[in-house]
Amino acid sequence: MVGKAKGAEGASRLRVGSWNIGTLSGKSIELVKILKKKKINIACVQEIKWVESKAKEVDGSNIGFQCLRPQVGLDEETKRHFWEDLDEAVVSIPPTEKLFIGGDFNGHIGSVSTGYDEVHGGFGFGCRNGGGASLLDFAKAFGLMLANSSFPKKDEHLVTFRSSRAATQIDFWLLRKDDKSLCKDCKVIPSENLTTQYKLLVIDLEIRRKKKKRVVDDRPRIRWGRLSPSSALEMGEKWMAMGAWDSKGDAISIWDRTASCIRETTRKVLGVSRGLHGGH
Repeated sequence: MVGKAKGAEGASRLRVGSWNIGTLSGKSIELVKILKKKKINIACVQEIKWVESKAKEVDGSNIGFQCLRPQVGLDEETKRHFWEDLDEAVVSIPPTEKLFIGGDFNGHIGSVSTGYDEVHGGFGFGCRNGGGASLLDFAKAFGLMLANSSFPKKDEHLVTFRSSRAATQIDFWLLRKDDKSLCKDCKVIPSENLTTQYKLLVIDLEIRRKKKKRVVDDRPRIRWGRLSPSSALEMGEKWMAMGAWDSKGDAISIWDRTASCIRETTRKVLGVSRGLHGGH
C-alpha cells in the first residue's frame, strides 16, 4: 500500500494489517483511504462473498483479496479440512523463511495462557473456547506464537469483533517464535469503522537487513602507482637477464617461469604495500 518506513539503523519498519470487511461492495475507495491513512504497507483483507482469491486495483493501489469461509456453524469435518490445508501450507514454507499468518480464526484464546505459555503471551481477551484451543494447538505444533497476545493492551485494542451483544477477540497474527524480536507491536485500531462489527488488526514489524561483512585482504600488493617509463625499462632489462622470455620446455613450464620472473622483478623495482586493503 505505502512505502517502507524507516526504523533503526539498517532496518525497515513494516506495518501489516488484517481486516475482515464482510463485503467490498461500495467500500473499496474508503478502504484504500483508511489503509493509506494508517500507513499499512501490506493489507490482508478477507471478503466473505467472493468465490475465489483475486486482486483488484482500487484508487491506484493493487490489493489482494481472499475469500473467507467462516467456521461458525460448520461441521467438524469441514473444520478439520481447514486445519489440514493450513498445516500443508505452513509445511511447504522452508523454516529459514519468515512466516506471518493473519486472519479471522473465529476462536477465542482467552486472557490467560494456561497450558500454552510458549505460544500465548498472556495478554488475550475473554475466555478460551474450542476454536481458540485449536488455534493454540496449531501454533504449538509449528513453533509459532500469537503476536496480539504478547503486548498488554486496553480491551479496545484487543477486541477484533464487537456487536450489540458481544465483544470478542477472533482475529490474530502468528509468526515464528524465533522471529519474536521482529514484532514491535500488535493491536486493534478501534477508530476505523469500515464495517460495523469487525476491527482492523495491525502488526508492526522491524525487518533488519543483513550487512555484508567487510573482507580485509592483508596480502602485500605491488605498488603499480610507481610505474614509470624508467622503471618499465629497468624491469624489461631484468626480465631479459633472467630469461623470462625463454621458450624452452612445455607451455606450462614456460608460463610458470615467465610469471615468476615478472612477479619477482616488479616487487623489487616497484616495491610492495603493507597489505590491509579493505574490500567487499
